[in-house]
Amino acid sequence: MHKLLARQLRKQFGSLDAVPESLRPLLTAVDAAYVQADDERAMLELSMENVSVELADRYNRLRNAIDEKDGVSQALSVLAATLESTADGIVVMDLDGRIVRSNSRFAALLQLPEEVLNARDETALFGFLSSRVEDPIALVAEASAAAQYTGRSTSDVVRFTDGRVFERYSLPQRIDGRTIGRVWTWRDVTEQRSLTAQLEQAQKMDAVGRLAGGIAHDFNNLMTVILSNAEFLQEDLTEGTPQRSDVDEILKSARRATTLTQQLLAFSRNQMLRLTVLDLNAVVYAVEPMLRRLIVEHIAIEIHTPAELCLVSADRSQMEQALLNLAINARDAMPRGGVLHIQTARARVMADDPIAARGVPAGDWILLQVRDTGTGIKREHLGRIFEPFFSTKALDRGTGLGLSMLYGIVAQSCGHVVVDSEVGAGSCFSIYLPETHGLPELEPVDVAPVMVAGRAGTALVAEDEDAIRHLMQRSLERGGFTVLCAANGQEALALARAYVGEIHLLVTDMLMPGLSGRDLAVAVRAQRPETRVLYVSGHSEDLVEWTGLVNAHSGFLAKPFTARTLDVAARELLGDSIP
Repeated sequence: MHKLLARQLRKQFGSLDAVPESLRPLLTAVDAAYVQADDERAMLELSMENVSVELADRYNRLRNAIDEKDGVSQALSVLAATLESTADGIVVMDLDGRIVRSNSRFAALLQLPEEVLNARDETALFGFLSSRVEDPIALVAEASAAAQYTGRSTSDVVRFTDGRVFERYSLPQRIDGRTIGRVWTWRDVTEQRSLTAQLEQAQKMDAVGRLAGGIAHDFNNLMTVILSNAEFLQEDLTEGTPQRSDVDEILKSARRATTLTQQLLAFSRNQMLRLTVLDLNAVVYAVEPMLRRLIVEHIAIEIHTPAELCLVSADRSQMEQALLNLAINARDAMPRGGVLHIQTARARVMADDPIAARGVPAGDWILLQVRDTGTGIKREHLGRIFEPFFSTKALDRGTGLGLSMLYGIVAQSCGHVVVDSEVGAGSCFSIYLPETHGLPELEPVDVAPVMVAGRAGTALVAEDEDAIRHLMQRSLERGGFTVLCAANGQEALALARAYVGEIHLLVTDMLMPGLSGRDLAVAVRAQRPETRVLYVSGHSEDLVEWTGLVNAHSGFLAKPFTARTLDVAARELLGDSIP
């Protein structure tokens, strides 16, 4: 009997046995009903349990789906942000050449119009770019090759006609090992390549400059001997004789060779520059008469200078020479006539100015600009125009050293040269020199040296080059000096200590093996403080060193020199010290 029915009967009758017999059939039916109710409840509970499990499963699957969707959305959001934040242009194409996705940088870098973006296929893209790149065939061929070999990565360089340079990379896009498209990356490397080219050019120019400077220095020693000995011959021969004419021609050729040497030294930044405060406007107008004699009549000269001074620290003669070189080049570039523009100006360069990206640092500069309307310079030649002996002119037109000299002069003056040129539209050379302050120096007046014979005292000569040493001895003896000679610093110092008489002048090369000219001078003057010192060298570094020693007791003579210039330099240094 069902336990709930039994409990009710006990409550009513006291016990199950006390239940009347007449109620037994009814109790049997009620008991069956209780049992059936239990079975149905059990089935309901089981059904509810099954429903709960299914609901929980569906809930979990739904939650997982929601989480997965959130993860996909988050991943897509990260991907989109990544694409938009990169500095590169990125485009994704399917195997049929359709654009699946691209970032805004891609359109901006390639300057794509709206209609090309909306077309969303490579045909419209390459059609637009083909007219703007230097090699449209290579542009399309690389993409076609990438499409043919779907499993490999590719890279190439795309140059635009406006000067921009891009590196283009691509990688296959795969899902479950199957290639479904290709991702292309366009990177603007214009500035990077420009800086790399500038560095390589500077290194090349420095290497060539060192070579040229070394050759020119050795050549200076030879020219010093040739010039001085030719002068000796010239003085000993009667004017008008055939021998005198021959010597005159030797001197003329030697001086021309010396000019070439100075140009090489200027390029290598080893030339002796006498830096003074100059008004660049005054330099331009001082050269103008010579320019008008050099420039043919069918070329007009236009000069524009500001009212204020344009002060720089430079060598007047070298700046004049640089301006003449540029004017002559401009003249040769305008065989059918044109206009030569010469302009000076004060220029303030900011860090974000386009000219700053071309190597001119931010700051205050004086600009000297020479512009012509001539034939222009080919792009492939622009990187070489400052190299010594490189020239686009005919073999009999110039030496190829004019622009090399300009480069060296400007660099040695802490300046920069920027060149713009286009074939058929002319060239523009912009020289930036640091602006300085002070009073400009008056234009110098050259005085020809005159050799004076007579008693001049005792000179000690220290020079390791035999020919130069013998020349110095002969030149000073002709000027009336008693000369002591030494082949190096140690030998000269020993002579100075052993000589019992007065030594009025020490003439020493700055660079010698062992004891340098500077150390020799210090040692000699420690024993003989009245001795004057004339330093001799062909290196600009020595001039820089000497400027730190300049005083009333020392002087400097740059190679190549002649017997006359040596005699004059010695007498000017001694002054009235010789009775």
